[in-house]
Amino acid sequence: MACDDRLAAMPERLLDHCVNVSAETIEPLALHERPDESEHRPPLSLLRASDAGTERPARFRFASDTEIEQEQPPPEIVARLLPQGALAQIFGPPESLKSFFALALSFCLATGTAFAGRAVRRGLVLYVAAEGGGGLGKRVRAWKAALGLPGPAGVFFLKEPVALMEQREVGRFVAALKTLPESPTLIVFDTLAWCMTGGDENAQRDMGLALEGMRVIRDASGATVLIVHHTRLDGERERGSTSNRAGMDVMFSTKRDGDRVVVTCEKSKDAPPFEPFRLEFVASADSRVLIGAESAPHLEPERLSEKQRAALTTLHRCFPDDSASASDWRDVAGLAKRTFFECASSLRALGYVAREGQGRGARWRMTEPGIIALGARCGDGAEMVRRTDGALVRADLPLLGGRTTAPSAPGFNRNGTGGAT
Repeated sequence: MACDDRLAAMPERLLDHCVNVSAETIEPLALHERPDESEHRPPLSLLRASDAGTERPARFRFASDTEIEQEQPPPEIVARLLPQGALAQIFGPPESLKSFFALALSFCLATGTAFAGRAVRRGLVLYVAAEGGGGLGKRVRAWKAALGLPGPAGVFFLKEPVALMEQREVGRFVAALKTLPESPTLIVFDTLAWCMTGGDENAQRDMGLALEGMRVIRDASGATVLIVHHTRLDGERERGSTSNRAGMDVMFSTKRDGDRVVVTCEKSKDAPPFEPFRLEFVASADSRVLIGAESAPHLEPERLSEKQRAALTTLHRCFPDDSASASDWRDVAGLAKRTFFECASSLRALGYVAREGQGRGARWRMTEPGIIALGARCGDGAEMVRRTDGALVRADLPLLGGRTTAPSAPGFNRNGTGGAT
């Protein structure tokens, strides 16, 4: 139907609202209704190197494999322990001396003193005592007395939390770093909980914001950032979202046994994990300090607590030929859940037991040093024998149900070569 015919067919009341549309006005309208796709394409000038002076600076810079290949690993601020520019975390159960550990590391770095027998790279340290720390003055005096240092050590303190989740707060903190005499080598945040006030440690989003705040501070200062954190109720893992562990380069855990602390590597992203080592908690001035132990990094068997000894004995007596789940081991040992996991963690740190796997499927087994330590602890000269499968066991240790494994039983001999006697 022609246009004039359609107009004639329209009701008269609609014609009153119509306007004459010329060909000149229809053409622009058609173009407007069908936008040119070129409007949505970036100008070619942005894609041409010759026009680089007129474009905004590129946000991303791509590095070739040759450039990456020539990159060198960052230097270490503590040999075989802590690299420069790392995000690190020390965690442990309550009263495991993790803050004393962070303070020991701080004073060793600031004064160039070896830490746990490891060389350090001397530099300024900033310690954020987010909890305030009424007893902080005594601890500082104790360290200066231990070092024989009457003057400044090079450790600076901030006795209030820094809201790591807040971008503006982090920016203010970075700006304040410029007031220090020099760029810090280490920045400690003690604790993460106090620097995440209002946030949920279990929420991936909140933990992600805190991690981003740490990265901004690390990138702006070039310092290693060390976070002091708590464990879950079982004392086995750090508290909060798994994104916390994923975002860390290095992680340590502390387990206390009286006046000694065993430090274990829980994560080492770009270097081999270090062997567990111990620190001694000794008196100094009107407080105490953690210093490196000169002897072997494992506790002597006679220093095992009664519950640690019971847990170790139970694992060997009741599961001599196989590993055990945590629940089975705990049930037989008759220990409360928290006490059991504290004992298991300490024994693992000492190298006396090993954990295979993660989570609920993890299995625990005795190690050869653990069996030897158990025999040495009894102090009765008990003889160690080796089974045909190579496992070292006590010859006279009673098994479940009161049975004993005699030295002359098939599968054992006294010279350690295996075979029946």
